[in-house]
Formats: sequence, C-alpha cells, structure tokens
Amino acid sequence: FYKKKFKKYKKEIYIVIKNNKIFAADNLGYVYCVDILTTKLIWAKNTGIPFRSNIKIVGNNLFVANQDNTIFSFNISSGEKKWSFSTSQAFLTTDFINSIAINKKINSVIMLNTNGELTSINYEQNKINWIINFKSASSFSENTNLFLGSPILIEGENLIISADNTIQNHNILSGQKKWVQYISSKTKILTTNENIFLINEANLLICIDIKSGKIVWSQNIFNDLNKKIKKKIGKITNILAVENKIMLFSDKGFLLSCNYQNGKLVSSFHISKNGINSDPIFVNRSMYLVNKKSQLLIFE
Repeated sequence: FYKKKFKKYKKEIYIVIKNNKIFAADNLGYVYCVDILTTKLIWAKNTGIPFRSNIKIVGNNLFVANQDNTIFSFNISSGEKKWSFSTSQAFLTTDFINSIAINKKINSVIMLNTNGELTSINYEQNKINWIINFKSASSFSENTNLFLGSPILIEGENLIISADNTIQNHNILSGQKKWVQYISSKTKILTTNENIFLINEANLLICIDIKSGKIVWSQNIFNDLNKKIKKKIGKITNILAVENKIMLFSDKGFLLSCNYQNGKLVSSFHISKNGINSDPIFVNRSMYLVNKKSQLLIFE
C-alpha cells in the first residue's frame, strides 16, 4: 500500500477486521480497506493528520480519531467521510491514545480523548448527548497538561473509566457519575457483569463491585511466590478473565492464574523465555501470543 518514500518511515497502524476485510488507520493520516483473501486495496483516504485511536465499526460506520482529537465517521463500503467532530486538544503527548467505544442500544459513539474529555455522540442523529471533563484540578495546577487514562469500557449501562488515579462508573445514557474510587491502575482494567478487576501500583489485585463501587477483596499477587520468581516476573501487562480465573501476563513471559473469588494465586508458569509482546488472544480453546522475537506462540 505504501509508496517508496514511506517505506522506511516508522508507521503506527491501528486495525480492525470485519467481513474478511482489514480496516486500517495510521500515523500518516491514511485510513484504508484491504481484502484479506485477495490482498487487494478496496479504498484509501488521506485526511492529512495522523490518526491516534482504536477503530470501531457498527453497521456501515467506521469510527476513528486523529491526534488533534477529532473523531471521524467513514462509510466502510466506499471510505467516504460521513461526518467529523472536533473535541478539545492536548498540547503535550502521553502514551494514552484516544479511546473509542460503541453503545448500539442508544446509537452512540463515546470517546475519551487525550485531554481527558469524554464525549457521547448519537451517530444516527449526528448530535452530542453529553460531555464530561476528567482532567483533575491537580493536573492543571502542576502545569503539566498531561492526562493519564486507560481505554473506556462498557458493561450494560455502566461506563467504566480509569483516569487520573481514579476508577469511575458513569451512567452511559446521561453521563451522570455513579461512584468513584481513588485507585490507580497499572494495566488496562477488566470488567465482568458484576465486578471490575485491576492491579494498582502496590501490586495488589483488586476486585470492585461494579454497582456499588465497594472493594470486594484485594490480594498481593506476589505474596505466594518465592523470591527467585518475584525477581524474574517483570511488569504485569495484561489482565484477563478465562474460565472463572483471573490470568495475569507479564512482559518477561510469566502467566499467573488467580482465584476469581478471592484473588489468591492458583498457579504460575514461565510460558515464554523471550517475553511477551502482544495481547493474548483466545480462539477455540487455544491461546495465541507473540514474543519479543516476533514469534507466534500457540498454547492449548
């Protein structure tokens, strides 16, 4: 797809797959569609400004946002732009990228931008439902203008946000805050129908009741490990719920399995000597991940 002048340019490409087609957006400002089976380019558009978000598709709509915190709606069949909406910009860049989520029940796309602003837009009527700013007062007083957050999650009518050292639950219809816990999460948070799971800076695996916001239990994930393994584990990068267990993955290639009801360690394995460099994916009772040597590993 890329011309010769872009071959050596370091590209960041956000992708999603639907109906045997790859939809991609990159830091060159391109959004494009490729047929998986034929590898042929179906369409491509360039907006001139690098994209910086995950991609969401619902119906014939593709949603993606650029580094200026403008969210776009594209027609997935033709690539034509349907509409765009500009939210507030951040002057400095962090590792956080714009996080987009979809609620089909109310035909809404919700985006948490890099400036800490959460916006809900009705994509059928092209109108704003509500806007909330999560940028803490302390961030402004310190004059850093940096927003620290994690991807937003939707569980029923619960909109879960991890931002500026808090975990919050908001009503997805009105944006009204239900509760807040002043906890900082080291990884992406995990939600189920009843609970929220996260790991804080003190390496505590914490379970929060999604309705009340109360802490159900907390457990130090390293308590039951011997000293040698503790030093080798490295940084926990992923937390997943698999078959009634909480599974923790580290960048050094360790997998810790914890009890769903109390957080206690069930087992630990060093599954990759070359570390882990991807999010694990589960398909047909098999687990797939990529190590730091770009090798694909498959586990039963």
